[in-house]
Amino acid sequence: SGAANIPAATPAHHQVDGIHGGSVLLPVFISLTQKVAKMEWRFQPQSGLAFVIAEFTNGKLEWPNPRDRFGQRLDMADEATLRIASLELGDRGVYTARVRLASAVVEEHTFSCRVYESVPEPQIHAQLGSKTAEGCNVTLKCLASGKEAFNISWRREDQLSFQEDESGWYQLSAKGPVLHLSWRPNSSDSTVTCLVSNPVDQKNVSLDLLSICPVDSGHPRMTWFLLPSVLLLLLAAGLGIYLRRKRPSRGAIPLTAPEEKKKGSPELQYAELQKRRSPPKSNENQDPGPLSPCLAEVPVV
Repeated sequence: SGAANIPAATPAHHQVDGIHGGSVLLPVFISLTQKVAKMEWRFQPQSGLAFVIAEFTNGKLEWPNPRDRFGQRLDMADEATLRIASLELGDRGVYTARVRLASAVVEEHTFSCRVYESVPEPQIHAQLGSKTAEGCNVTLKCLASGKEAFNISWRREDQLSFQEDESGWYQLSAKGPVLHLSWRPNSSDSTVTCLVSNPVDQKNVSLDLLSICPVDSGHPRMTWFLLPSVLLLLLAAGLGIYLRRKRPSRGAIPLTAPEEKKKGSPELQYAELQKRRSPPKSNENQDPGPLSPCLAEVPVV
């Protein structure tokens, strides 16, 4: 007898993306009313011949060639989902699951697997073209190292893209890694963000335009300019008030009573007495004072 003709269902195609070093799932969607008799997995690399990488029968996964490129990186997440761990860039290609059901129906499910590198940390290089009172002309370049091409986009502080900006604060003259801006410091937002991404990963870096185009406002500068002068004026005014309080006025009446003045220290009384006893030098023939007889009678010891 001839071989039986086994009907095959229409192949189902799926697209899956993974990141280098991560894992990816290849789920086969089978009706709950169907029972799987055998599932065979094949891999078609981007260059080379296709080969069987695994077989799943009676709830057990087997590897026809454990020494192939996948090794022990394959396992079944459930009875209908193949998992590939520790993804490598060479795992890119087409995976086909040939499913034989208990009803003798054969289904094929294909998966196009793309593996991407993780996005590196981007950097923004800024160059100030010109600066005027109205604003600055700035050229920004977003750089991301890597062998693959990444999607690069620019966003404002409010997370809007420059294509969505209708305020006129920014002028986008080029797409991609280079951005030319005509920025006005009176705008409400000054932060520009470069977003680098691929289908499985993304990173961003931001730059404050004020760091390369500071606001040139006259008020802060004038305040700092006048501050030393104001401090000097306050110091001079304070010193004048202090000296004025320290110096008594000419018409002021002394607070010390006459009795207290007579009760001064002995040194002051002795100085006053010496002043009265000493005859004036300008006129030696002047009549002696009332204390002269007393001085003559003092015996010399």
